[in-house]
Amino acid sequence: MTETPNKQPADVLKPGNIIELADIRELVMFEDIIAAEVEPYYDKVLWAGRQPIGELIRPKKPVVFNGTIANIHLEVMDEPYERLLDARQRGWKIPGRGIFQLTSRFAGELIPRYRGFRLTAEPKSSKPGILGQIQAELWYYPVPLYGKNKNSGRGRHGNHGETIKRRATEPKMEKEKFIEHDKVARIMGSSLLREAMRGPYSSRDF
Repeated sequence: MTETPNKQPADVLKPGNIIELADIRELVMFEDIIAAEVEPYYDKVLWAGRQPIGELIRPKKPVVFNGTIANIHLEVMDEPYERLLDARQRGWKIPGRGIFQLTSRFAGELIPRYRGFRLTAEPKSSKPGILGQIQAELWYYPVPLYGKNKNSGRGRHGNHGETIKRRATEPKMEKEKFIEHDKVARIMGSSLLREAMRGPYSSRDF
């Protein structure tokens, strides 16, 4: 992967930017960066036990794909909260029946902390021929806080201690790559991950 100059954290999550990751391993590391940015006081133990991201973005229809997922592109979404609300109207399927809309009590605080991404990736298989392009949308957002917590001062988390939610659409396998990216907007994921290893980002950095 060709390296580019390191980006400042404030530049990373601007809508339209493309973050390039080599594989699922780097995507897992990137999720940890996003978790700390969405909720600095997130429960790392609960977060570590989340469903593997590879299971969420691996297509199961029309055929099961068991190969490698590589060359992952994440386009930073503009207005991620609104795009989560209208995802089904835009033709995406989201597992579960969760009600996404926030009440006015929480909207002002939480909506700015939502993060969303349009994901594309290349499925790799030992079989010859073009498989197409994996496409999905991902969201990360904080769980509303209640009461008081003497340790964090941020409040008590509902939903069995969960502090961050992750939502993913059912992935699509498209034969044609109808999502193409502007090379100017790309941010190399390896550079971002390397900086994260030097020290955790806080929500003030983004």
